[in-house]
Amino acid sequence: MGTGSNKYFILVTALFVAITAHLGARLASQLISANLSVGEHAEATTSKKRGRATVAPRLADYRIIENRNLFNDNPKPKQPQRPLSEDTPEDATPVAEPSDLNVILTATGVRSQGVSFAIFEIEGTSKLIRVGEELSEGARLIEVKPDRVYVDNNGRREEIKLFGSEDEEDSKRRPPIRSTLRRPRPSRRDVAPDSSADDTIRQVSDTAWVIDRREVDDAISNMSKLITQIRVVPNLGGDGQADGFKIFSIRPASIFAKIGLSNGDIVKEINNSQLNSIEQAYEAFSQLQGASSIQVNLVRRNQPLTLSYDIR
Repeated sequence: MGTGSNKYFILVTALFVAITAHLGARLASQLISANLSVGEHAEATTSKKRGRATVAPRLADYRIIENRNLFNDNPKPKQPQRPLSEDTPEDATPVAEPSDLNVILTATGVRSQGVSFAIFEIEGTSKLIRVGEELSEGARLIEVKPDRVYVDNNGRREEIKLFGSEDEEDSKRRPPIRSTLRRPRPSRRDVAPDSSADDTIRQVSDTAWVIDRREVDDAISNMSKLITQIRVVPNLGGDGQADGFKIFSIRPASIFAKIGLSNGDIVKEINNSQLNSIEQAYEAFSQLQGASSIQVNLVRRNQPLTLSYDIR
């Protein structure tokens, strides 16, 4: 009887211990789980707080990216660039088309200091036009070269050559002109009855002529025809400055051929007025209308020569 009671007591005690251990284990497990949940929740809360603290400055930092458009999300249209070839320098002169303006370029004045200018024959009248001035409506002089000028004709860059479209190559193909100084003066009986050479221009010596005033007045009044009979360009000295004017391309039977001028002559003075600029030449030419005598000092074949003209 006693032995059976002891066995029963031990069994009950073991069962109680097992239940107690099981309950203790579950309680410990719940406590640990609760602590872990609280820790994770706290860490998550801290992380959220930290995230909120750092997000604002990062967005502010990213604002500079938006302002500078680093990712080019709103690209601006590119400006067209003119392609440059290896053969074309960047400072090349723009191409200009021949001008169709009804004007004739008779002289140019290129100045290193001051305003360059040009003289045009416009509707039978000579006009001096400076760079920046208009020579006709919508056409403005923009650049002057020794043998040509450039104009801005209503936005188009155009070129006008000295003495119109006639170029120097045409003059090279013309037959050479003999100087009238070596040509014997024909007698009156050898001259055709309808010729007016002896009536208006007469050579009285190797370097002197008598000219009818009507011949001078007609020549000056018909400038558009006169300027096609000769070409004049500034003669540059060793220092690059103008030293007279060189004449060439004299038309046969023109007034210039009749008064003894020859191709290659360098005219230095007219009536003791030096011709070192276009303005001086233009002024001297303007004074010829009322002059009773004209004296031209020139250089021919490196030798000085003076030609005299008596206007009657």
